[in-house]
Amino acid sequence: SGTAHTAVASPSATAGAQIINRQNTANNWASLDITAQENGSDQRFSIVTKGTTAGTGDNATYSPKVHFAQRNASGTTRNAMVFTEDGHVGIGADNPNGILEVQQDASGGTTCLYIDNNDTNQTAVYVAAGNIDGNAVTIASNNLTTGHALQIATAAALTTGSAINIESTGTALASTATGGLVEILHTGNSSSNTNNLLFIVNDHVSSTGTTCLYVNQDSTGPSAVFDGGNVGIGTDDPSSNLEVTEASGAGELTLSAWHAVGGTQGLLNFSKSNSNSVGDYDEVANNESLGEIRWYGSDTSDT
Repeated sequence: SGTAHTAVASPSATAGAQIINRQNTANNWASLDITAQENGSDQRFSIVTKGTTAGTGDNATYSPKVHFAQRNASGTTRNAMVFTEDGHVGIGADNPNGILEVQQDASGGTTCLYIDNNDTNQTAVYVAAGNIDGNAVTIASNNLTTGHALQIATAAALTTGSAINIESTGTALASTATGGLVEILHTGNSSSNTNNLLFIVNDHVSSTGTTCLYVNQDSTGPSAVFDGGNVGIGTDDPSSNLEVTEASGAGELTLSAWHAVGGTQGLLNFSKSNSNSVGDYDEVANNESLGEIRWYGSDTSDT
């Protein structure tokens, strides 16, 4: 009928309020309910703790969880947040699997976790991985059929920097034969299905100054290595180790040397070894061809 107030005050340094259920039965509980009525409907917020086994007085065994529950105008009650005895927090999750778990059911209809950082000088999310044998971030998307496991959308204002930046100042990669700063691994049997492990598209005809893939190698190591399979430029079905195809103009392969020192030039090298191991040079047989340059033209309508 009006405004109600409850105050707990003490002239000493400590003041507090307790709600204790001393009933010596299993599964008893104690709660603090905050309720507002509107048009005859209760909209309630509750803090609940529940005993799990019977005990005597202060020796009763209490639930390892504290529940923050909500009841909406339609009478539906749900756990908005759960705190477990080991310090885990669940939002929408009654049994959180980690220190923090945010869970949404199939009919949630909203974003599960939304972070909005309006400070232009601060990081929105920072993950520090102290465990050298674990993952800093894992995205499990086994049930994903459409959409993206990770999407960085509308980076339209980006003028400097990168949408994704991966840096390493360590030297451990020098002894690693596989993996790297970025590893894309596909182990499923996709059979003859068309799949791209890496797909880069410059999807605007006027973006003539945009390079799809740029590799800058400052050391003497190889810039790119293709171990197995054919490489196609201008074709998605190369029939040789390297096939360069132009559908609407002249197919060209240009070799240029830009160096002020004499004795350098563009080279096209052919080599042959009688060894089946790459880099192992065995003497070839007499009169064996080391390389050929062939010219082909169509002499009929289908060859």
